[in-house]
Amino acid sequence: MRMAEAEQEHRHAIDKKIIESDSIAVSRGQWLGFFISALSIGGAIWTALKGVHWSIPVALVGVPLASIVKAFLNSNRRLDSDE
Repeated sequence: MRMAEAEQEHRHAIDKKIIESDSIAVSRGQWLGFFISALSIGGAIWTALKGVHWSIPVALVGVPLASIVKAFLNSNRRLDSDE
């Protein structure tokens, strides 16, 4: 009986570490996405002020925006499949 309790405690400790590392990875991904989006928007503003062709700032804003929309749609699909 004691061996089963020790195994369960070990399993709970491993599960706790997995949850903590997943949380850190999600947080890191969100910050990285924010910085990439901010740099893209800043680059779009800078290129627009420099007077380059309009397609360059549109692309600099459009690509991160499309990535955000895709990530949002994928997260909704995963939530629907979990139910």
